[in-house]
Amino acid sequence: NESRTDLLFVSAPDVGRLKQNTVLRYVEQGTMIPLGDGSRVLAIGLTGKPFAASGKPLGFGNELAVQFDHTPSEFAVLTNTGIHIVRRRRFIDIFANAIRVASGDEDLDNKVKTFTTINGRVEMVAAALAVACGQGGDTRRAVDLLTEDRARSIFINYGGQPKLADADVLQAPEDSVQLSARHDALVLYLARLTRTLWKSKVISMATDSASGGFTVGSAIPISKLMTVQESVQRLRRFLEQNKSLIQGLAGPSDRVSS
Repeated sequence: NESRTDLLFVSAPDVGRLKQNTVLRYVEQGTMIPLGDGSRVLAIGLTGKPFAASGKPLGFGNELAVQFDHTPSEFAVLTNTGIHIVRRRRFIDIFANAIRVASGDEDLDNKVKTFTTINGRVEMVAAALAVACGQGGDTRRAVDLLTEDRARSIFINYGGQPKLADADVLQAPEDSVQLSARHDALVLYLARLTRTLWKSKVISMATDSASGGFTVGSAIPISKLMTVQESVQRLRRFLEQNKSLIQGLAGPSDRVSS
């Protein structure tokens, strides 16, 4: 039928729900994308490397961990009217867009509660920290100041507080402290930024055939080192600029609540 118009159906694993599920169950999100009047799909192809996430059953459990290391997958859809590029969004991209389009404080609060229910509080707060530090922009634009400010407020206001859990009388006091989601999110984000470097050999040595001496070089691409350093520096500046608002960084006046 020459007059038909195709709709493109796309789907991807819902990694937040998969991570939260105690019983292994496949969960997926999908949507229909209109391609324009009279457009018919002729071919679909991957334009870059396929996304690889390892370490958990079905290969999805580690996707959240590597979202700062891997370029999101892109697919080219060839139609009779042109080429459409479909890009898979990372969790932080989805989170950043959700808080960007929130119509007000109440809508923003509802979105935060939804993300917390689906993904867990620590994962939600870690996403807020990442966006507050400039992550979550797409290929066309960086994260805007309003979105960064909303993410900063979420990290500060929804991070919770440390608590003293019920402990055995013989247990050391420091072992009875239940750390806040804000603490766990900070550790999670920093670990994900540095995960590819943590156990890697940074320096490589080789023999110079001309002089017979040794040459020393970087075993990791300089671009990767610069990206990680920039992200860590942004995190350091964020904590420094907001230390008066973040419990635990404001000095000895902070106390653990019982």
